[in-house]
Amino acid sequence: MRRELQALRAVAVTLVVVYHLEPRLLPGGYVGVDVFFVVSGFLITLHISRGLAADAPFSLLGFYARRVRRLLPASLTVLLVVGVVTLVALPQTLWNTIGRELVSAAFYVENWTLAATSVDYLAAGSHASPVQHFWSLSVEEQFYALWPLLLLAASVLGAKRGRARGAVIGAVAAITVISLAYSVHQTQQSPSWAYFVTPTRAWEFGLGGLVALTVPVLRAPAWARSALSWTGLTAIAGSAALLSGETPFPGFIALVPVLGALAVIMSGDVPGRHSPSRIGNLRPVQFIGDISYSVYLWHWPLIVLVPVLVGGPSYELPIPLRVAVVAAAIPIAWLSKEYVEDPFRGGGPRRGAARAAVPRGTRPVLVGAVAGMLVVGGLGGVAFGVSQARIDSAQAELTRFTAADLPCVGAASLEAGCAGRTPDGVVPDPMIATRDATEQNCQQAAARAEVIRCEYGSDAPSSTRVALVGDSHANQWMPALTRIAQERGWRLVTYVKSGCAYAVGLGSANCQAFNREVAERLRSETPDVVITSARSGLGYGSHADTAAAVRGFAAAWEPLIAAGTQVYALADTPEPEKAGLSDPPSCVASGDTCTISEARALPDDALVMAAERTGAAVVDLRDSFCFDGRCPSVIGGVLVYRDSNHITSVYARSLSTVLGRHLAG
Repeated sequence: MRRELQALRAVAVTLVVVYHLEPRLLPGGYVGVDVFFVVSGFLITLHISRGLAADAPFSLLGFYARRVRRLLPASLTVLLVVGVVTLVALPQTLWNTIGRELVSAAFYVENWTLAATSVDYLAAGSHASPVQHFWSLSVEEQFYALWPLLLLAASVLGAKRGRARGAVIGAVAAITVISLAYSVHQTQQSPSWAYFVTPTRAWEFGLGGLVALTVPVLRAPAWARSALSWTGLTAIAGSAALLSGETPFPGFIALVPVLGALAVIMSGDVPGRHSPSRIGNLRPVQFIGDISYSVYLWHWPLIVLVPVLVGGPSYELPIPLRVAVVAAAIPIAWLSKEYVEDPFRGGGPRRGAARAAVPRGTRPVLVGAVAGMLVVGGLGGVAFGVSQARIDSAQAELTRFTAADLPCVGAASLEAGCAGRTPDGVVPDPMIATRDATEQNCQQAAARAEVIRCEYGSDAPSSTRVALVGDSHANQWMPALTRIAQERGWRLVTYVKSGCAYAVGLGSANCQAFNREVAERLRSETPDVVITSARSGLGYGSHADTAAAVRGFAAAWEPLIAAGTQVYALADTPEPEKAGLSDPPSCVASGDTCTISEARALPDDALVMAAERTGAAVVDLRDSFCFDGRCPSVIGGVLVYRDSNHITSVYARSLSTVLGRHLAG
């Protein structure tokens, strides 16, 4: 193995692990995955091209069997452990997602599952799956399945014209260009989809493959190759430090870490005092590179599962313990490599029974792989099936409950005359809490700028015209507002977007574009009432300080107020995550009290400060959430929160009476 490739793997896995441990340290550390893709594309293409050029025919089954021996034993071991831990020790609120993703990961389609279910900002606060990181392994396996077929077909067709190698290079170049163009397009149109799917990532493997087919190592002076290698490492490190979760990715920007990785590969192992190889060849670096695959496999399940096993679904490990958990991934990864990976690969120091028990023929290896995938998939299927049955039952119960519109439930239980009339149990069942989100089709995604307009209530010309604007914390009031609109004959329209407070100069570029268009529509529609809210204490999408946020809100509202529109600013709801409770539904399911501190859950709200400055009306319903400085997760038999920061639709609907009283003034 070329030592610079092992060093590059060490860099890649370190970036990913640090990013997963604490994203604020390396907000773009996810580019480590792109480095892995380039290295894989280089090595696999080099291996296949040598096989195609050899005298003996290239064996597809032999290639697949080697890939299986290299990758599946360790990955299936991790998935098996996660599956057993899920069924034995995790709350059922987590089974559905983990079960579904275990099946997807076992059959290496996790990237497509995440692409299909990804809802960017709406997923905030939901408990991360311990196998979520298998999306990148799924992309690699799909590449391994299709790449040799492409190269073999190109070689056969090219051989008929005496240009087998040229045909292979041409095919790889064509796939690379097409994939890059598609990646750029999809990153603009649907970033969540673009991040996960294989066609938007194929060009990264393809560029690695082109280098393998053309200039696997530059023939240049050592000083020039050393400078190129340092440049490549700087590009990778700079990407990890300067990119973030808000960066549209992969798209064109992914070229920076990808080309950086290619520069290191083409430079090779460069001798000299000032060469990066002097560091890359150190034994600790080579050791991390050697176990990088196992480190990648084990570190994320440890990060996700250990806090749940130690303190429950809402427990967050202190930073020193989180570092200790990640550090523990290194010896676990070494053991996994020594006792799982190496025996199946046919190398390493392990001898005796472990090596003797490993199948050697191509067919036994492939059959064993399928059997292992079926076992893991079965575990995931059990977790998914059991949880889905409970979900279906809970959903039916919720439908009956909502239709009945019972008095004295949720916030209504706080009204006079409701003492002792609170129903038993908790609605919605914590199993379906994250699904109890209303009107998501009318909420624009965080990465899109196009305005979505939805309309409710009366269409009479004389009806009061009301507009709801803001982010998901504005949209969470829709169950109450639609009920009020129905009762009062309002015409209610909505302009809401994930992670995008209605303000001037705040948020991402597409948020600001969205808000400019909304401002134009409000100017032309001249609503009688505008209702707005926003998630507090987050910099409102742009890391703005409180003063800047107040100015941004005021600048957005002042034209409305000047035109005679009544603006209502809904103070933000208590946020469990800020008070240390990251998963209220799972907490409630475990039987804990799940009460949070009002002071911690309700930070300073720039929205309220802006209302006081502009004369907008403030609607603060904290008395419907908190009592004596504490905010419970269940009120009047209703689960208050569906995730770490949004309220359930059932509880929002129960607030319609008290909200209506505030909006009447």
